[in-house]
Amino acid sequence: MAFGKPKARKIQTDHLPGPIATSYRRIFTRHEPDVERLMFILDTAEITARFLGAVVLCTLRELAQQGKVAPPLVDLGDASTRLKKPSFGLWMEILREGARRLVGNEDAFSDDAARSVAMDLCHFVFNEHQKTQGRPYADLEAIVVIRNKVHHPAEELDIPSLCERAENLINQALSHLEFFENYTSYVVKRINLRRRRLSEPAYEHQCFLLQGEIDFPAAATDDRNWHTETSDVLIYRGETSYLNLDPLFVYIHADDIDAAKTGSSTKADEVYPGMYCFAGYASKSAGIVADYAPCSSSTKSFRTSNESFRDPAMARCLNQGVEELLQLLGTVAASTANED
Repeated sequence: MAFGKPKARKIQTDHLPGPIATSYRRIFTRHEPDVERLMFILDTAEITARFLGAVVLCTLRELAQQGKVAPPLVDLGDASTRLKKPSFGLWMEILREGARRLVGNEDAFSDDAARSVAMDLCHFVFNEHQKTQGRPYADLEAIVVIRNKVHHPAEELDIPSLCERAENLINQALSHLEFFENYTSYVVKRINLRRRRLSEPAYEHQCFLLQGEIDFPAAATDDRNWHTETSDVLIYRGETSYLNLDPLFVYIHADDIDAAKTGSSTKADEVYPGMYCFAGYASKSAGIVADYAPCSSSTKSFRTSNESFRDPAMARCLNQGVEELLQLLGTVAASTANED
């Protein structure tokens, strides 16, 4: 059999959130429909589910903080156990059940921009009548089936055929995320207040744009008459509306990482600045510690208790954010289950 490039057509990624676009780009570093290319496709599908699930979960958290919905945000059963190492399937469940709850609480939104993002995601998950699963969500679910088949093979696999099918599915799913053209993902690096005599104050935001491929994110400045109160990963929804994705997605700046290793450490041990997604947690005697996986191939996973993570204040904030999210999911406090 002569191998060639799969038939699936590459889609544009400039409008996609950075983690999704960056993962999708890696697919095309492999020119043959082999196992490595297939794994890149599966990874892209999973980070898509993670990101969309995080947006849904953080939107519900925002409504809960406003007193519009009550915990649990999403019924995940034993969430405290399942989120210790969240699977692809769990993120799909969070996306589906979270979207279902958003549909049931559409009138709870007082912010039109926030409602717009939420309903766009719901249309990704469900059909226009909100009664059955939509095609994009079904495409991602079909990739979950392929992933399970690859990781638990019952027979010899036809990798080129699986690769072509999975690539067609991910292209179809991502083509339905065009609504992200209306929103911008970014992280605020610095805010400067500029006020001239007899004029209104202006806030100069220096941001790293997290739209499109983000191995080397572009810095940009923007003047506004309002400012964000956080430097976390944000989705700008319009006007003065933004959604905070902390602690499910975080951007680690150079100041947060001690990359200057000594002794027996090697370059492979280093944790580098970049964007990371929540990958689980562990319960310790002093509370919980969170695990994060990179959204880029140029760095590695880390735990907030790693020696290389030199910002204890940030580590405490991340751990606290994860524990608060667990409580909003209706679990007992994570620190009550000690794994030491």
